[in-house]
Amino acid sequence: MKKTYVLLAVVCMAALSACSNPLSSESGGEGSITISIGMAGRIAVTPGELDNITHYLTLTGPGRPITNPLVYYIPGPGIANIEVAAGTWNISIRAVGDTPALYNAGIDAGYQFDSRMLRALGFSAPIAVRNGESASAIIGMISAVEVANEAQLRSAISLARDDGREKIVLLQEDTDVNEPIIVPAGRNITLATSVSTGVTISRGASLGSGAYIFVETGTGTLRRGSSRPGMTGNVSVEGLPNVPPPPPPLVPTVSVTIGSNPQVLFYNLEEALLYEMTSQRTITLLADQELDHWPVALGQNITLVGYGQPRVITRPGDAGGTMVTVNGVLSLGNNITLRGGSGNAPLVVLEAGQLNMNTGSLITNNNNTAPAGSNGGGAVLVSGGAFQMTGGEISGNTSSNGGGGVFVDGGTFTMSGNAVIRNNTASGSGGGGVFVASGGFTMTGNALICGVAASDANTATNGGGVFVAGGTFGMTIPSTIRSNTASNSGGGVYVGGGTFNMTSGVISSNNSGTTGGGVLVRNATFTTGYPVEISANRAGTFGGGVEVGVNGIFTMQNGTISGNTVGSMVGMTPIAGIGGGVSVNADGRFDMLGGNIGGNLAYNRGGGVSVVTNGIFRMYSGTIYDSTSNTTGTGAADTGPALFNEGTAERRYLPHGVGAVAGALSTSSGAITWNGLP
Repeated sequence: MKKTYVLLAVVCMAALSACSNPLSSESGGEGSITISIGMAGRIAVTPGELDNITHYLTLTGPGRPITNPLVYYIPGPGIANIEVAAGTWNISIRAVGDTPALYNAGIDAGYQFDSRMLRALGFSAPIAVRNGESASAIIGMISAVEVANEAQLRSAISLARDDGREKIVLLQEDTDVNEPIIVPAGRNITLATSVSTGVTISRGASLGSGAYIFVETGTGTLRRGSSRPGMTGNVSVEGLPNVPPPPPPLVPTVSVTIGSNPQVLFYNLEEALLYEMTSQRTITLLADQELDHWPVALGQNITLVGYGQPRVITRPGDAGGTMVTVNGVLSLGNNITLRGGSGNAPLVVLEAGQLNMNTGSLITNNNNTAPAGSNGGGAVLVSGGAFQMTGGEISGNTSSNGGGGVFVDGGTFTMSGNAVIRNNTASGSGGGGVFVASGGFTMTGNALICGVAASDANTATNGGGVFVAGGTFGMTIPSTIRSNTASNSGGGVYVGGGTFNMTSGVISSNNSGTTGGGVLVRNATFTTGYPVEISANRAGTFGGGVEVGVNGIFTMQNGTISGNTVGSMVGMTPIAGIGGGVSVNADGRFDMLGGNIGGNLAYNRGGGVSVVTNGIFRMYSGTIYDSTSNTTGTGAADTGPALFNEGTAERRYLPHGVGAVAGALSTSSGAITWNGLP
């Protein structure tokens, strides 16, 4: 696990204001720098413990440097707005104080000595200030121990803990060493100074010749000097010429906020996730992160957001496999991207609790290659709990066992708002966008399962957009399934079990290689209400709009099936193409209680509805009109029968009216009967 270096922090979260003029043109102008002060580290403190910590703030830039004392206390008021000349500035912070909070912070960072020797130091990257505008910076504080004599130097080095983290020893004056000092194995020591003229560590007279600072064998290191602002004074160590250079300045990458408390900064996401684990927390990413695997346990409530621009979380080495397992509450907010790799598992697994995706979040690029029989889900597996996707996007994922984007096998999944699932691919069970094995899936609001172009469509063998094998699937309000592709059946939706209730919404411009360009229902039920639109879909052989297969039941209560196409032409010969609007296959049943079927095209027969042997079509109300088919081989679609029947087609009476068929009726073997009329 990576370790955090941060103890105290100055947090400047506001972005630089937009500006069209370069700094070089701002000479002589004035602006300001906004600074807020917060606590950092895994420390519990009370306000009384913070009273004696003083932050000394120094700004260096064009014109006269502004030097304190500009004094602020933690936690507050914690906000400073400092007027400065336009140009480039650097900020340094020095926190001092004889207080338990600072002492505890030092212990947490791996020091074990008198707190009066401890300092917290922070430095900013160059900050551009433009005329009339306010700029801000993010300043991470690091711990150092100030030493002024041999005893303090020895204590600072020998008492540093073996945790791999850098320990800065800040020398305030020249020091003689009269007894050898040993840097224990595993310690990471940097000798530095804030004295501009530099300091010298010399061999004491009692030592004679020979070495007097030793580094034990192992992983220990000793560096001399620091390039950090405020520590640029030279440290000369007699007889120690070849000390490796210090690491670059540290920058905090994660901020944690709990309620109205000050923000807490960390240097990596794993440390931030360990902080106050039972509290409801907002974790803000200031840079991209790596995360191997994290269980969001029962009782945890975490919101992740990115600061300023999209922040990407990957597994180390862009590895695949599960990054997060959720049993508590995890919310992905604005500017958060979870990016996977190639592995044998979904990127996110929801076992219980709740997973939320909000506007600006993205789950992408995970390839679930788990063997047959394993759960699918390229991006997310829902095996329990509730997945609420109110915004954001799931795209660019693949699964070898169904559900290129999401696999629902228990629990519930709801898409709403402007949520989008696109450009995912599933093999095996199917469901390029979503696979529902059990549980429930609902689309509402402006939710989209779609491809903008052919290159980013959801694709699968069956169910290009959605595959329903069990459980329930519902579409309401103006949700849309559009431009998805199935190489076999169900370009938009494949309903092979369970129920699909479409009370409103749109299924359009989907494609299947064989059957059910928009929807295929087999061994399941599919019901439409109003306003429902199934349009501009295309199938290779049966059911341009809807294919009702073996033991499937399609009940059309209202809505419109229009502009769908089935089949094709090769030269002057129609190839396949049965049921432009709806095809009712063997042992399937289509009950039309209302709505309109019109403007569909079948390149063989049944432009509106086709009923094959052993299929059943019962028309209670509604209209079939203006559908065309081509059975003559003329190369153009003739005004053929709106309904072509080889099975059972019945026109039935409803108390509120009867259906109308505008167009020729045709039958090759099955009778068309008008039952129940008064």
